[in-house]
Parts: sequence; C-alpha cells; structure tokens
Amino acid sequence: MRSHWTRLAVALALVALPGPALAAIGVLVDNRAVYFPDVNPQMVNGRVLVPLRGVMEQIGATVNWLPAQQMVVAVRGDTTVDLRIGDRRASIDGRTVTLDVPAMMIGGRTMVPLRFLAEALGADVRWQQVTQTVFIETSGTTTPTTPTTPTTPTTPTTPATPTIRSFTHNANEWLRAGSVVEVTMQGSERGTAQFNIPGLVDRVAMRESSPGVYTATWTVPNEAGLTVSAAPVIGQLTLNGQPMLIQAGRTLQIDTVRPAIGAVTPAEDGRLSSRRPTITAIFSDAAGSGIDPAAVRLSLNGREVSLGGAVVDNQLLYRPGEDLLLGRNEVLLTITDRAGNQSTRRWTFEVATAATVIRNFTHNAAGGLEPGDVLRVRLEAEQGGRARFSVGPVQDRAMAETAAGVYEGEYTVRKGDDFRNALVTATFVARSGESYTVEAAGQVATQPTTGALSVPTITSPREGQQVGSPIVVTGTADPGARVRLRVDYRAKVLGLLNVSGTITEQEVQADDRGAWRSPSISLESSVAGRGSSFIITARTVGSSDRLSDPATVTVTR
Repeated sequence: MRSHWTRLAVALALVALPGPALAAIGVLVDNRAVYFPDVNPQMVNGRVLVPLRGVMEQIGATVNWLPAQQMVVAVRGDTTVDLRIGDRRASIDGRTVTLDVPAMMIGGRTMVPLRFLAEALGADVRWQQVTQTVFIETSGTTTPTTPTTPTTPTTPTTPATPTIRSFTHNANEWLRAGSVVEVTMQGSERGTAQFNIPGLVDRVAMRESSPGVYTATWTVPNEAGLTVSAAPVIGQLTLNGQPMLIQAGRTLQIDTVRPAIGAVTPAEDGRLSSRRPTITAIFSDAAGSGIDPAAVRLSLNGREVSLGGAVVDNQLLYRPGEDLLLGRNEVLLTITDRAGNQSTRRWTFEVATAATVIRNFTHNAAGGLEPGDVLRVRLEAEQGGRARFSVGPVQDRAMAETAAGVYEGEYTVRKGDDFRNALVTATFVARSGESYTVEAAGQVATQPTTGALSVPTITSPREGQQVGSPIVVTGTADPGARVRLRVDYRAKVLGLLNVSGTITEQEVQADDRGAWRSPSISLESSVAGRGSSFIITARTVGSSDRLSDPATVTVTR
C-alpha cells in the first residue's frame, strides 16, 4: 500500500506571520482583569476572539470542547450555545444564527467570538476603543468609566495583512476515486489563495471568482491503496507578501480501495448433500470506510433474495427458505463500502444426493470455544476416501481416517480467533473421485473468543534511534498473523506551527516463523523533515478486524 500523509492534526489552524504591532486587547469581567497565559485575545475581521477557557468560566458558564465534532458547547443557566470551528453558523437553544466571524484555532487554542458568546449567555458586553478593552458585566452593577458604542475597525483599501473570514469544502461523506471536492475561501480582496491536503496534493491555486471569494476544486485520484480517514484541508491567503493559514473545520475521508470477499461456503465448485445449505461469506475492508450492511446483495440462480439481518460483523450468514435445485446452483454476491467502492464474487456449487456416501458429521463446539480449547470434528462416510474440514476463517484442515469410514480432525484455538456463528463444514472425496461438502448440524456458539490478541514486537528501528529516510520496520508476531503498522509524525513548521499526522497505515503478514517486514517507508516531506519525531505503532489484527494492544517505538531524524 502506498504511504500517504494523513490525519494532519494542525495545532495552529490560523496563523498570521508578523505584521505591524497592535495594542494588546484587555478583557475585564465585572471589573476583574482576565489573565491569558499563552494566546492573547485577537482582533479578526473587526471582532474580538478569546481563548475558550478563562473568560467563559468567569461569567459563570460551563464550556466543553468536542474534538471529534470540532465543536464548542457553552452552557449558562438555561441557555446552551453550540459553535463549530470554521462555521459561521451557531445555535442558541436550537435556533440557528449567523456569525460575522466563526470560532477558529489560533496558536493551538480554540478561539471563540467574545461578544456573541457572552451576550448569548446573558452577559452585557461593551467595547472601549481608546484602551482596546472589552468590559463584560454579569451583575449589571459595573460599567466602564467612558463606555463607547462598539465599533468595527475600518478596513483599509490595501490591508497590511490578509484576513480570512471563512474556509470550507463540500465533502460531508466518504470520498472515492473520481469524487470532486469544492473548496471556498472568503477573505481579503485581490490576494493570492491556495490550498493543500498534506500528502495528497500541494499548492492548488484558488481563483477569485468574485471580490474576496476564492474557489477551486480537487478530484480524488484513481490510485490503488489510497485510504485516508482524516485528511485536513489547509488554506493560505497571501496579501502584500504576508501569508495567513487556516484549516477547514472538517477533514476529508477518502477510500479508493475495494472491499474484499474472503472465504465463502458452499465452496466454489463444491458438491453438497443438503438441499438448504447455509451460504456464508467473510468480508474485509482493512483500514477503509467499512462495509455498508444495507448495500450487501445476494442472488441465487439469478433471483435476488432478502437478507434481513443476515449481515453481522462483516459476515454474511444466509439460510435459504426453500430447497435448492438438485444439480448446479449459482451465487452472486455484491458488497459495497461506505465510500461506494464495490466488489462482486460469482461462484457455483452442486446439490447432489450423497446418502450412501456421507452418513453423519458432528463437532464439539456447541458450548463455545476459548483459547487453548481443541475443536474436534468427526465425519462418518464411505471408507477409503479423503476428508478436510473448515470452520469460519480456519480453512481446509486435514482429517485422518482413524477407523474404517470414520474421519477425524482437530484444531487448537488461538488467541484472537473469532468463531461467532461460524459454520463447520467438511469436504469428502469418495473413492470414485466425486467430491461432496457437508455442513454440521450446529454452529459454533455465539460468544466470541475472549482471549486477548498477542502483542507484536518491533525489532527495528529501536526506541530513541536517529534514522534516515526511507526506513524499513521489522518485528515479530505469532506465525501467520496479520500486523497493522502505522507511522505518525510530530513536527513544527516555521518555528510556529505545531503539526502532527500519519505517514502510513498498512498491513503486513508474519511468515511461518513469526517474522514480519514492512515495505520501504519514506519520511521525506515539506511538513516533517529533519528534527521531527516519528511514532511507529504495530498491532496484531484478529478476526473481524480486532486489534491487539500496541507496540510502540519513537525515533527521530
């Protein structure tokens, strides 16, 4: 899988390079000065923005930051206010209002429009132009000595530094190859605007389609292995040689990888003795958008069937409601992930009478299985044949003829095995060469395996090591195990902009001795270069994409 810079968490999503010195803005709540330890109040487009914490608590409000939604929730008394980073729409007790300036990130802090938020929560706000001070009254007894009507500073025809009022895109859902993202910036007129999506596209020029409104589009490329769960969109507006950066309030979710259909039953070209065989399939979407259960389609002999609740935990388990035809039957299975990527599989099997060949097939897993338990299967059939069995993800295990016409096999359950609702099947080849597949009467009990997955180890590079680029990560895990490997970075841009994100997330497989090795991973980037730190994480992947605890190593360049 190709490495991509993903999930860039920008700690400074709005940064202006140094311009003319401005008087510090003061804030007084009931005549008590508010202290700001790191980021001071900022004037943006004529509106004062203050750090989320500090002022709100002093006016008696409770504030919460919801990072997943990029949302601020402030509560005072019976009033609740919701603001989202980068969005000029806010909500007061469910009523939508429009802001002059949205909440945004400045200096690594969540900044909110002071006048709007304080007044929405019932406080009185006054602005004193001469002293550049905001006076907030919560009790109605304190007023500034020379209050003036709030004014909006006039914007010069050619400002010294640019302002950005909003920066948005139209991508609300998962994107796939060919999807078009429309990006819009509103800010100072006659500037030069561009945006980038780190690791995916750089310096996309934005056209000033109307005064102060800049637009551009980007099409998701048709690249194999492109999966990004939270890619930021970073905009830049430059005016008079002064750049300003801003991050869109929503990240992008991109998945160009088709989901996979794994083991199926009945097996392709298999011969069955049951007229109503259970049809199963195991799906996988790795680190993608996930299978959409409602979009799974199954057809038997050209007729689509109703699946109801037959799709659970990336697994299809369908029992026909009527006997199938003797002879050849055809199955067509289509699965779709949440980004719209689709995969299909078509296979056939034969229903035949095998009463004189196979007499009985049983197993001992009706009570469930735990790590270390031994699953035992027993098939009674014509003597002198050959038999193999399968259970869920464990496929094609040999059985031995322990007595005339009695075939037995076993499997020791490992940590991470998941046999929830798994069918147990056997394939028998008679002396005549004809092959039959039979399904045991009961499924494995529904509870999952409770044992924790074994944690892999990272053998190279070592903790604290200084590395070059590219690197190859090696380690050990259980023999044959899947290992999910991720490399994250932390860096600082221009000495101001703290950034972090993911270089790559991919899966590798351990060999028969348990050794695994990644492809070559490049650490070169205009964002994370020398002096950056890199966090390498490895986890074992079990059935249904269960993950082990992580093994972690941090290195530097």
